[in-house]
Amino acid sequence: MNFKEFDFRIKIPSGCTDTVVVYMNGGIFVSNLNDFRNMMDNQRESEATHLILDCKRLDFIGSSAIGCLVNANENFKKHGKRIWLTSVSNEIMDVFSTLSIDSFFLICDDTDKALEKIRSVK
Repeated sequence: MNFKEFDFRIKIPSGCTDTVVVYMNGGIFVSNLNDFRNMMDNQRESEATHLILDCKRLDFIGSSAIGCLVNANENFKKHGKRIWLTSVSNEIMDVFSTLSIDSFFLICDDTDKALEKIRSVK
């Protein structure tokens, strides 16, 4: 299977200044794990209290990236912040379920639903 290299686009949704959405593309491998880790570290240091990782175009996430995501989630919680995962493919959800980490994250069908939930608790 041929996966695209990882890249991402960051957006602050209108009316939700405490939230950052990261639209992820391609696959996260050991070779580009530092890009992913740096993005997560930068978002943890940002003013936003909610980070939505839109996985709609995420083709692959390696075990090192999963570990990085779990660690980031714990660090975000320590800083009073939350990570949301949206549009997660069935394949990636199967991996999360097999590893029993699907309950670690706030998971929504899509980014709009996550934003609705975030706005409803304000």
